[in-house]
Order: sequence, then C-alpha cells, then structure tokens
Amino acid sequence: MDTDAAKAFIAAMRVGRAGKSYLLTAHNCSVREFFAILERLSGIKPPLLRVPTFVFVAGSHVLNFYNSRLRNDWREGLDPVKAEMSNCYWFVEARDAKLELAFEPRDIDETLRDTIEYIQQHAPPGTLNPSQMIRARL
Repeated sequence: MDTDAAKAFIAAMRVGRAGKSYLLTAHNCSVREFFAILERLSGIKPPLLRVPTFVFVAGSHVLNFYNSRLRNDWREGLDPVKAEMSNCYWFVEARDAKLELAFEPRDIDETLRDTIEYIQQHAPPGTLNPSQMIRARL
C-alpha cells in the first residue's frame, strides 16, 4: 500500500520543479498535543518529565563543545541552534505539494495507527514494554 507521503515523493520525482522543496505535512500540533494523540491511540502514557528549554539548550551546548573541541568530532544532531528551534511551535502547510503534486494527506489518527501497528509488528522482542521505557520529554 502506498502512503500519502510515498505517492507525493513519486509525484515530486515525476512532475516536481527542480530545486523546489515540498512540505508533506497534514496536521500541525504541539509536542504535548502529539503525545496526547499517541496516548489516546496506543494507550501508552506520555513522558512524565519535561526538560525545561534552557536545560535542553544548555545541554546541547555542552555536548557540542565536548564533541567539537575535546573529541574533534562535531555531530550535526547536537547543534544548539536546532535544540533551541525544536522548542518552538512551527506552523507548516503543504499548499505547494497539494497543488503541484496532488498530495492528499491522511488523517493524523490513521497515520499514527498505522505507525503504531508497524512498530508493534517489527520491534525487537521486549522493546515495547511501557514499564521499561524512560519517560523523558525533550
């Protein structure tokens, strides 16, 4: 079964404009709202701990310094700018993808149900026990 995003990727390769970026999004929500939807669909409680933004950003600076200066091994995923940006609410829309690629996003519940089902079917044994998960929200 092709997903909405997979169909849009194929359309972008066939009819998309060279150098054009297309946002394939369907539902704007905060991290808190996202976890609430996941809890409703999966029955798994959201993380209990919420790391304050300043701690998250400060931690990324420490990790960035450690990796870039002490280990001489800069890692893109630890970028302090990205850490700060990840704590902002970003509204995005798929207008161009809808118009140019005939992108038809699915409902968030349908997409997340399929994702949860896939993870449950393909996760290594013993990795999905909610009582063993670390409950931290970054």
